[in-house]
This record gives sequence, C-alpha cells and structure tokens, in this order.
Amino acid sequence: MPKKTRKSGKTSNPSASAIVYTGSVRAATGSGVPNDAVTVHMSFINAMTGGTVGLQNYYGTVNCTSCADWSKYSALYDEYRVLGMQVDYWPNALDGSTQVNQSAGMSVSTHSTSNPFPFTSLSVIGDYGTVQPFYTSRPCKIVWKMASTEESQFTPTASSGSQGYVGFWAPNATSTGSGAYGYALVSFAVQFRGRT
Repeated sequence: MPKKTRKSGKTSNPSASAIVYTGSVRAATGSGVPNDAVTVHMSFINAMTGGTVGLQNYYGTVNCTSCADWSKYSALYDEYRVLGMQVDYWPNALDGSTQVNQSAGMSVSTHSTSNPFPFTSLSVIGDYGTVQPFYTSRPCKIVWKMASTEESQFTPTASSGSQGYVGFWAPNATSTGSGAYGYALVSFAVQFRGRT
C-alpha cells in the first residue's frame, strides 16, 4: 500500500502576490511554489530594561533592517516586505528576583503604520484587541503577521516603513542600574524580490 503524504496548506515562501501570511516567522524557508521572490528569516537580540516609566520596549516591522543579514539581502534585491515578526521575551530571573522591581503589564501587537508607543496608561494599551498579560518574571511571545493589502505591498530596500508594531509595557518595572530584566529575541520572516 503506498505511503500517504500529508500536504500542508502553508508555505514559508508564499507567492509575491499573497496578501495574508499564515506561515511560521522562525521556520527554515521551504522550497514552496515556484516564485519570483525569496523568503528569509533573520533576527536580533535586545536587552529589556526598566526605567522611570517602567519597562516599555517596542519593535516595528521596519526593525528587520537592524538584523545582521539585512545588508547582504538588501544589496541583492530591489524590494522587500515583512511577512511576520515574533518577539520572544526571556527573563533573567524566572519567577522573580529581589534585585529588580518585578511588574505585571501588557503586551500588544498592532497593524498601525504609526508608532503607538510610548503608552501612558494601561487602559490605553488595553483598548487594543491583541493585548495580552505580560509579567517581567515570565517568558512571553507576541507575533505580528501580514494581514492586509496595504501590508502586503513591497517597499524599496533603499527606504523603509513600518506596517505594524509589537511591544511590552510593565509600568512598575522601574529598576534602573540593576541590569536587564531579560532579553528579547526579535525574529522576522522577510520576502525579497527584484534581484539587482
């Protein structure tokens, strides 16, 4: 009896005409369908520190230009778009530490081209439909994925613009000078086309 093979409806290298992305942000690029575009995965790490307004960090889809691989791909291709962004927060002290002021807060993903950060109250950040609880002593993951015609447009690699933001705010995480609360691994699935 022939072996059954499972086909996935998702590919990590969607067609350049795709409007919505449902693939993984951090998976290896598969061969997918014949395509005039290439999808790559890149990332950078950022310290999450407290301050006078607490711990408030945010990342825009445009931040893929901060990744080490950006210069290599932007030199090879004319245009790009961010298919997805994922921020994984890892605390330095799991379940708490007395060296910093631990705090509850919120994480949020937006599809705004305008940066909504910094927030000034939890009630404002709570108005977003994608808000989730966030604790400085617990790991957290938040994901943004391309989901509209506007977000699916390619941008010249010579310029950049953000299609969305993810971020965290823990207002009572006001410890300063005590090191980072933890680190954020910021990962992107980026599609390039138009080989130069």
